Amino acid sequence: MLFDRDILIKHIRNIFQLKYVFGITAILITIFISKYVAEGNIKYAFLPVFLFFFLIILIEPLLGLIFSIPLVLYFSYLDVLWISPWNYLIIFLATIVILALFLKGKIKINKYSRRIWVISVLFLFWAIIISLIQGVEFVRVTTYSLKLISVFLVGFCTMFFIKNEKQLRIFSYSLIAFMSISAFVGVMQFSGIDFFWKLREFLGVKPNSVVGQQILQRSRVPGLAYFSIPFGYQLTSVVPLIFGILSVEKRWFLKNIKLSVALGLCFLALWTALSKSAIIGGIVGLLVVRFLASEPKRRKGKVISLAVALSLLILILNTLTNSLIWENFSKPTSSTLSRIPLFLAAFKIFLNNPFGVGVGQFNKYGAEFFPELSHFSGAYYILTTSAHNQFLNILVYFGIFGLLLLILFYYHIFKGLFRLYRQIDNLFVKGITIGLIGSFTAYIINSMFHNAGPFMIDPFNWYFIGMAMFLFNSCSKFRILKKYEPAKS
Repeated sequence: MLFDRDILIKHIRNIFQLKYVFGITAILITIFISKYVAEGNIKYAFLPVFLFFFLIILIEPLLGLIFSIPLVLYFSYLDVLWISPWNYLIIFLATIVILALFLKGKIKINKYSRRIWVISVLFLFWAIIISLIQGVEFVRVTTYSLKLISVFLVGFCTMFFIKNEKQLRIFSYSLIAFMSISAFVGVMQFSGIDFFWKLREFLGVKPNSVVGQQILQRSRVPGLAYFSIPFGYQLTSVVPLIFGILSVEKRWFLKNIKLSVALGLCFLALWTALSKSAIIGGIVGLLVVRFLASEPKRRKGKVISLAVALSLLILILNTLTNSLIWENFSKPTSSTLSRIPLFLAAFKIFLNNPFGVGVGQFNKYGAEFFPELSHFSGAYYILTTSAHNQFLNILVYFGIFGLLLLILFYYHIFKGLFRLYRQIDNLFVKGITIGLIGSFTAYIINSMFHNAGPFMIDPFNWYFIGMAMFLFNSCSKFRILKKYEPAKS
C-alpha cells in the first residue's frame, strides 16, 4: 500500500481541526444557499440569518437537533422546495455526523441499538423490493424510501448528538417545553379563544382539505400540529415521559413545579384533542409508569390510587367540558365504526397477498372487497384511506416479513429499556427509561387505531427511539447495580 489509512486520518485530524472542517462546510452551505438566492427562491434579507444559524449549529450541533423539534411539531406539513423544513436541518446534522465519524473513525453502538438499526435497514430494503415487484410507481417508492431514511436520520442524530446525562436532560426538557407550548395553544383553542385558532391558520392550512375544514370550523383541536390526530400522537407520547421523569422523585409535584405544570397542561390538551385511542393510550402509559416507578410491595396500591385519581379527574373534566368529550366516547361516529371494515379488508388483502402489495396500495386492493363489506358503517373509507392500524398497514403493504421486522423492532426497544430499568441506579436516567417504556406503550395503543408508526414516517416518534438508543449506548456512563454489557465499537 502507498499509505496507511490510520496514519492518513491522523494527519488529516492534526491538519484540519474540527472547526476548520466546520468552516469549509459553512462555505459550501453558503454557495448552496446563494444558488437559491440567485434564483429568487430565498430572499436576500434572510441570507445572513441562514448563515448565522448554520454556523451556530456547526459549533454546537445539539442546538440544531433541539431546534428541529419545533420544526417537526409545528411545521412538518409545510413544504419548502418540495420537502419539509425539518428535513433540511436533519440532513445538515447528518452531514456533520459523517464528518465527525470520518475524523474519529468509529462510533460506539450497543447490541440493542445495533439490532434496531439492522432491522430498520432490512425493512427499508424489503419495502423497496416488494413495492417494485408489485408494480408500485417508481416515484412513489422513491418518495417513501427517502421519507423513511429522513426519519431514520432523526433517530440517528438524536442518538449521536446526545453525549451525556446533562445533554439528555437538556434535550428531553426542550422536547417537553416545545410540546407544552402546542398543548397550551390546544387548550386555548378548546376554550374557544379565536386568537389561537387564527394562530394555527396563520401557520398554514388548505381551506379545501378535510383538515382545513376541521380547523376553519373549529371542530377538532390541533394545537400547533397539522391537525388533531398527530397532536394526539405527540401528546400521548410526551405525557408518560414527563410522568416518568417526575415519578422517581418523592413529592415530585412540589420539587419540580415546571414539569408538574407541563404534565397537567399536556394531559388536559390530550383530553381536549378528541382522540379516543390517544387518551386511552396516554392513561395506560401513565399506569405503566406508576407501576414501574413504585416499590414492588406497593405497586398494586399505587396503580389503583392513580387509576382512581385519573377517574376523578376525568369526571371533573367531563363536567367542565359539558360532556362534549364523553359524548365522543359514548356515541361512536362513522369514522370510529369504519375500523371494523378497514381491519377486515386488511386481513383479506393479506390472505391474498401474504408477502405484501407494496406501499400505498391499500385502496387499490381493498376495492375488491368493498362490495361484501359495504353493509358496515364507514365502509367507504376502504376506498379512500388505509387500514388505520400501523401493524395492519405494515402487514398489507410489506407482508408477513415486514410485520415480523416491526415486531422485532419493538421487541429490542422494550427488551433494552427493561434491562436498563432493572439495572440503572441513576435517578434521572431511570426516570427517562421508565417514561420511555410508558411512551412506547401509549404510542402502540394509539397506533392500533391510526396510521402512524416508526416505519410509517413519523419523525417525532424517532426522537424517542433515538433517546432509547443513546441510553443503550451509554449504559457504562451511568452507575449501575448489576453487570451490564458495555457498548462495543
